[in-house]
Amino acid sequence: MREALEALERDWMRTLRSQNKASSTQRIYSTAARQLIDFL
Repeated sequence: MREALEALERDWMRTLRSQNKASSTQRIYSTAARQLIDFL
């Protein structure tokens, strides 16, 4: 399950980059996603 969640996180980060979101937004969202994956 962890691998699937990590793949989703990578896809989400790719989407954020393609939408030209600020680097700080990408960093915050990535950190939150990784913390959620670790929690689950």
